[in-house]
Amino acid sequence: MANRAGLVALVILGTACAHRIDQGAASGGDGHVTGAKVIKLQGGHGKASGIVTYPGGDRVDWKQIDLPDNQRGTLDLRLSWTPPRPGLRLAFDVFGDGGQPIARSASTEPPAWSEPRRDVEVRSASIANAQRTYYVRVYAVRRGDAGTYRLAVNFRNQRDAAAAVTPEWIPDPQRLPPAPDPRALPPAPAEPTPPRAAAVPRSCPTPPSINVPACWATMPCPNPPNRLIRSCRVMVSIPSAPGTVTGRVIARAITGSWQVITIAAGTNSGVQPGWTATILRGDTNEPLAGGAVEVLRVDKAMTVGKTSVTADQLSANPRIRLSPP
Repeated sequence: MANRAGLVALVILGTACAHRIDQGAASGGDGHVTGAKVIKLQGGHGKASGIVTYPGGDRVDWKQIDLPDNQRGTLDLRLSWTPPRPGLRLAFDVFGDGGQPIARSASTEPPAWSEPRRDVEVRSASIANAQRTYYVRVYAVRRGDAGTYRLAVNFRNQRDAAAAVTPEWIPDPQRLPPAPDPRALPPAPAEPTPPRAAAVPRSCPTPPSINVPACWATMPCPNPPNRLIRSCRVMVSIPSAPGTVTGRVIARAITGSWQVITIAAGTNSGVQPGWTATILRGDTNEPLAGGAVEVLRVDKAMTVGKTSVTADQLSANPRIRLSPP
């Protein structure tokens, strides 16, 4: 209740001076796709909640959904929100891991047999043949919109989706009173322009921006690299010897006298904890003198290690060979 009262106050204050408020002035890291918060799935279900408010300067929240490896199925998303006053609208869009638009939310009426709640609004979307990773943008639609939302996610792989039973009887929609004669109504006001074109252009601008998904497939790899950019994704090269894996350095940081590096190869490529690593000289398969790397952590898509070589040496020799013990 306290959160909702605070949101009402924030909307009233922001609406009075909305023309002076930047829609992202109060956004956190999840205000951009690069800081999207991961929704963890357990048994195919996941959920997230938060607040978006255009007047309060936090218009957009980004979420990331990682589907189980090597599975396809149906991905259902349902956004419900409680506005501080009736009529305020939220919505969401879904993008693929390459930045391509996948789906937009649509209004959802509650079923006839459910108890109506006039303080809760709902939008939903469903994606067939879903796989890999999706990014969801939750946003306040118009300049005065805001709300406390809950995003529910449900994933059913193809086997479970095929086993779902369609009910034999589906109730008719709730009967509504007769509609008034449209000739007697005043002209409807023009619909506001949807924010999609202004928020995320369909085409990549010049110069390209990492915050525009349409640029991810064509823009050059920035410094530091970002895994959303296609040119930054490095395919694991053919092993130089049986049982080894070679990957490139995609990020690095200086900690004391060490260079902490991130290598684009992990357990998905066959790397296991306890492996050793060494820097390769240039484009050859020869180890660099003094280029030993201590492996600190092995994740699904990357490995983290540290080495004593200089930053210039790493720039000139970015390939790392990982070998079993």
